Amino acid sequence: MAKSDYEKLLKRIEKNLLQNSKATDSRFELPPVDVMWEGQKTYLRNFVEYSKIMRRDPTKLYNFY
Repeated sequence: MAKSDYEKLLKRIEKNLLQNSKATDSRFELPPVDVMWEGQKTYLRNFVEYSKIMRRDPTKLYNFY
């Protein structure tokens, strides 16, 4: 690939990135954590809500140790 082709591609990508960043100007925010303690166990009451917001499978977010 010639240097001029590479530079054209970089400019095209930069232009697309600038357009996309202006379109999605909202910030990704998670809700406050709702924690419940029961003895030595800690429960996140809104854990499923987090997985829905992040569009992830809850079993993948939760690690069993």
